[in-house]
Amino acid sequence: MLTRVVLTKELAAMQDDLLRMSSLVQNAIERSMQAFIGLDSEIADQVISNDAEINRLRFAIEELCLQTLATQQPAARDLRVVLATMTIATELERMGDHATGIAKLAMRVHDDRLAPFPTALQQMGDLGVTMLRRVMTAFLARDAQQAYGVADDDEIMDAQYQAVFHKLAAQLRADKLTTDYVLALLFAAHNLERIGDRIVNICERVIFASSGQLKELDEGERNL
Repeated sequence: MLTRVVLTKELAAMQDDLLRMSSLVQNAIERSMQAFIGLDSEIADQVISNDAEINRLRFAIEELCLQTLATQQPAARDLRVVLATMTIATELERMGDHATGIAKLAMRVHDDRLAPFPTALQQMGDLGVTMLRRVMTAFLARDAQQAYGVADDDEIMDAQYQAVFHKLAAQLRADKLTTDYVLALLFAAHNLERIGDRIVNICERVIFASSGQLKELDEGERNL
């Protein structure tokens, strides 16, 4: 009985840390977009500095998960939740790295020729934040169906990325942007697209925690 009480407390602590980490990553994405679109190096510097706390939480969660596996020997669904939590923490940490990458680009780009692109990039950023919020809700509820729905939205993210890519190519051909600026915009869009991919990876862990099924959510799997 005591073992179960301790396990329940440790699972709750993992969840609390994971939710805090997710909240920090959401904020990092939003703030990195503000920095990049607004060419605000001060906000960019804050995003870069705050990444250390995201990294710290990732390792704290991993340490707690390993401790729980070693001392509480969780089984069945509890075991799946612990394993999923470790993977989700890693994905969140990498999403924080993508947000930091965008912030670093903001510190390098100082030009108003970003003007044609804020809407498209902001849409990608907003979608990433929405997907992250929804997938964490799905994880808390152990809702596999909601996870499938979130993964479907990654197709929208991919389409938005392709639209930005083609628009940038057209601007480059017309000599309206230099190669350096095109690369900065493209790297920002690519980081956002990768955030979508990381969220799909989290969706796979939600499905595993909920059902025990190991799914690779490529486009064919999502629509089954």
